[in-house]
Amino acid sequence: MRRLEGQGLIELAHGRSATVVPLSAEDITGIYGLRRMIEPELAARSVPGHGEADLRLLRSHIDDFENTDSEVVWQAHQDFHLRLVRPAASAWDLRTLDQLWAAAERYTRLVYDFAEIARTERTRRERIHSTILDAVQSGDAHATRQAVDDHLRHNEEEMVERIEGLDPHRRDVGAQDSA
Repeated sequence: MRRLEGQGLIELAHGRSATVVPLSAEDITGIYGLRRMIEPELAARSVPGHGEADLRLLRSHIDDFENTDSEVVWQAHQDFHLRLVRPAASAWDLRTLDQLWAAAERYTRLVYDFAEIARTERTRRERIHSTILDAVQSGDAHATRQAVDDHLRHNEEEMVERIEGLDPHRRDVGAQDSA
């Protein structure tokens, strides 16, 4: 229970009860703000450390986005991001990222329900990750940094938009503002 609390997923009360922390645009902005400080730089610094075997594995993770099993797709996405940064990541980097990835997971699963992915969305995801891989393969650390940052920024924006769309009070306020 303490681990879940540490990941920001539940709040523990003094009477040993636990409540699930509600989804929050502020939380996802904080999580992705930290990810954007860490991941693009690690990906850029990892560029020279990726050998042919790494590049093949990165490509295979993208290819797995075609799988019909949503858990295979989810794991392929996680594995892509881990393999992307691993050559330059310290043990502390990986522990920190693991916490951020765990905290972001419930948000990403909400927004990117892999069980219901349309062909256009699969193609978009493959293109984004292929752009990142192309930058790595070309040895361009700057382009890699930018592609990862663009990817994370886009995901953050989509999640914030989806979370705000789930809040009925926020919709009411927006309707009143436009009146």
